[in-house]
Amino acid sequence: MNQLLYAKDDNYSKDDSMEKYIEIDLRKHIPIDTYVSLKNNFRKKLFLQAKENMGTRQNIVDKLKNVKYVSVYEWENNRAKPTLENLLRIAEMAKIPAEEVWKNINYLTSSFEMGKIRPKSFKIKFDTELSEWFGILLGDGCLSYKYIDCTNTCHQIALFFVKTAEKIFGLHKEQTVIYVRFKNRNEEVERTIENLNKIGYKRVVFEYSEKAKNIHIKARANVKVIAKIIESLLNDLYKIVESSDKNVKRAFIRGFYSSEGSFSERRISLSNTNMQKMKFIRKLLIELGFERLSKIHIYKSKKFNRKRDLTLYISSKHELEKFNNEIGFGKHTKRNQKLRDVIKSIDKEFKKYPEWIKLVYNLIEREGEITSFSLSKEYNISVRNACSILQRMKDENLISIINSESLSVYRR
Repeated sequence: MNQLLYAKDDNYSKDDSMEKYIEIDLRKHIPIDTYVSLKNNFRKKLFLQAKENMGTRQNIVDKLKNVKYVSVYEWENNRAKPTLENLLRIAEMAKIPAEEVWKNINYLTSSFEMGKIRPKSFKIKFDTELSEWFGILLGDGCLSYKYIDCTNTCHQIALFFVKTAEKIFGLHKEQTVIYVRFKNRNEEVERTIENLNKIGYKRVVFEYSEKAKNIHIKARANVKVIAKIIESLLNDLYKIVESSDKNVKRAFIRGFYSSEGSFSERRISLSNTNMQKMKFIRKLLIELGFERLSKIHIYKSKKFNRKRDLTLYISSKHELEKFNNEIGFGKHTKRNQKLRDVIKSIDKEFKKYPEWIKLVYNLIEREGEITSFSLSKEYNISVRNACSILQRMKDENLISIINSESLSVYRR
């Protein structure tokens, strides 16, 4: 049946004409029970040739599984839609290549017309945009059996998520519902709704929440077919990302951090409840040259609906700069700006770094051995700053660390 579903199984082949991005054939992931609408002229041609080759309509029915005569009659006259499986079997009877059938599909839908998709092409490239989209999906996204959505306080992330889905699957804005969650309906809420209407989103639903500190935007595509396709694609997602180039890997991490990451106390935190996702992100970061990552910490969750939180930290100055330059928080402009501001403040603190070397050496000569705590107390600086100075001196082989937990050091 696989040869009927898609003419050529390229799996995930790289194509030079597509800038060496991995190519995904969506036809492999479309369920065979999906209902199909064909272009009018091609539909007539298909059933005419099938009847000529098979002799009668009844002979067509006999070759199909669990299909009644009236159903084939209704398909032929466009009163109902055949499933993808039956359509391709009829094309086989008509001796029409499956490739030609795919070219003449008008739209695909699930039972009861729960949303239609009209992809411009069934072959898509797994580029940086799509990789970032999947990163967001694995973070703040939600995959139900009949819809996909994304909820975030950063409105650009939620809108990027749904616009990318529209672009890939040929959705109309009428198929998208935007939920606006707020505590008080103030001027900011009204501006948000007005802006959504301006860019074409008319289906806006209000959600009042006593716990909402900020305005949350949930962008949802109510299309059952997409949900099934994405569910199938997720089975191969890690394999696709691992086989992609570094820019695509960075984009995937960027999407995940833009939805699940945060920045505070001079360190980047990534939190999620899924250990498989966290290990995969950590593995990608190490491949991209992040060598000083923390281990994945397990904390008891403060939220009532989950038992634990898994957290990964990036805290060294070098890797904060590397993260800022190569990855970032994507569409989350506030987090990006906060990260840049902190890196600038760290740079200012290290302008007098040569002087700090002398001060550290003087303290070691007096004490024999010092810690980050004794350095911070002696010169009235924060423990974090003291740790940064000692860590940098250690990296430059100016001192040796005896105890890594307290940063107990002596002069080489």
